[in-house]
Amino acid sequence: KIVTDTLSARRSNYEETYTTSWRPNLNRISGLSWMSYSASYSGGYGWTNSPRGSDLGAGVSNSFRLDHTVKFGVGDLIDKIPFFQKMEAADAEASRARNQEVFKKEEPDLFKDAQFLGRKLLLALFSMQSIDISYNDTKTSSQAGYSGESQLYYAFSGPGSSHYSPPFGYRIGFQEELPRSQLIQRGPEGRIITLPKNNNYYDNVTLGTKLNLLTNLSLDLSWDTKWDERRTDNISLTPDGEFESTVTASGNISSSVWAFGKGYRDLFERQLQTAFDDLDGSNVISDETGNGDGRVVLNRNTLEEDFRNSYLGAGNGVVGEKGYTPIPKPNWRLTWSGVEDLIPFIGNSMRRATLTHSYTGNYRMGWNLNTITGEQPGQGIGAFSVIDVKGEFEPTSINVEQRFSPLIQLNVTWQSDLRTQIGYDRSKTTSLALSSRTVTERLSKGLTASINYTFRRIRLPFFPRIKNNIDVTINGGFANDTEQKFYLSQDIEQALSVTDPVTNVSQYDFTDPFITGQNRINASVVFGYRFSQTVTSNFEYTFTKVEPKSSAFPPRTNHDIRFNFRIAIQSR
Repeated sequence: KIVTDTLSARRSNYEETYTTSWRPNLNRISGLSWMSYSASYSGGYGWTNSPRGSDLGAGVSNSFRLDHTVKFGVGDLIDKIPFFQKMEAADAEASRARNQEVFKKEEPDLFKDAQFLGRKLLLALFSMQSIDISYNDTKTSSQAGYSGESQLYYAFSGPGSSHYSPPFGYRIGFQEELPRSQLIQRGPEGRIITLPKNNNYYDNVTLGTKLNLLTNLSLDLSWDTKWDERRTDNISLTPDGEFESTVTASGNISSSVWAFGKGYRDLFERQLQTAFDDLDGSNVISDETGNGDGRVVLNRNTLEEDFRNSYLGAGNGVVGEKGYTPIPKPNWRLTWSGVEDLIPFIGNSMRRATLTHSYTGNYRMGWNLNTITGEQPGQGIGAFSVIDVKGEFEPTSINVEQRFSPLIQLNVTWQSDLRTQIGYDRSKTTSLALSSRTVTERLSKGLTASINYTFRRIRLPFFPRIKNNIDVTINGGFANDTEQKFYLSQDIEQALSVTDPVTNVSQYDFTDPFITGQNRINASVVFGYRFSQTVTSNFEYTFTKVEPKSSAFPPRTNHDIRFNFRIAIQSR
């Protein structure tokens, strides 16, 4: 027994990985030379054995990722169109003529001015040099209780073979399902075991372009939308070899949007109007006996639709199988350089001045799969009983973000090499808690400023032969944060507290929101010194003062001092 044993080797795990990429040379095709395309794929397969003697089979998993990138060189294409060539030539000639008119002080011509501005506008709209689109598709899956083996050559075995493994399509991630005939067919004696199957999906689409509106004025535009889904199939295997299954699913969607809606009052009136539209003279509010439009007051899907319309505004259609994803709209960033020539008195002291403005809007929503659907028992709201109807899917949380960061910001590099920055930010984030029907609005606005200067060739007292630069940065800011909560269920219940309500929604008001918040003052000073390429040091002092708007919380002030000395050691 010293040389031989009754135990044999047993495979513990097994993995395969696949990658490939493709980039066709489209510039060799005359009609497609203005565009480029690339795609990359990565996928894999894993097999993990269960403990010896457990008879639980193996766990298998796979992954799939496909990235597409397309670039349209529309600038080159537009430049080849005769109509735009003539328009650019006419614009150049008109610009020279207007400069001569200013020099000669001729009388303005309104028709020529309108023609000139219209031409400029049309050229600006088609001033993009490229349009970049990317699409990412990712999915993963896993399955417990697999009774087959792991090796690749068994993937091509016949149906009646005693040796088999996951097919090649599953191994590279194209297939997501394995036949139940390849799972273990009987659990341990006397108990039920669970063989979960998990599938995850993630998709992301982005689009970006840049418009050169004027010589020194550019506009960056970006669209973005993404969605994911997590689906679990809890497969139960009885001792008798019977399979039972319970499916759960949830996911999220996100999309760039323009969040310029009317707000909570519009949401309140939309929900109240939904209730009034379903009144039938009794104390029961039901869509079946009402107007039959599929909307029920305080229903989660109805709330999602009204919340989206109230906080995004008009023109927010939806796409997607579930109808939850708003059609993406562009975020933007506007950059105006060379404004030092327009600033009186101190403009001559500036080397470069740039104004920036940026907007980012985002709509995020979580959803799940309902296990119980259809008409639900009545729930009392005020003097009425509301009959809710649950669909197959319903939202769980919704957030809308509107952020101007910055709303406006001025960056200046002075003739003395002093660099300054001053900006004003504003943001509003609104969330709807579907469980409590509570709307929370968080508003923030603040002013930030920064000064940076480099003192060059400074000699330290203890190191007279060393002359290096000292970077000094001073930052400061003030922010006003406000949070207000609206309780939609209570407001609707109060409006429906009488059995014969007036059905004009403008006659009703809601309870004033509960308001909290704080004022924040931040300031910092940073000194940086570089002894050499490998030795640097920093000294930083930070001041923070927070003053809550509620008397329940005391104000607080923080002083932080940090010093670091860094040595980079490299081995050869």
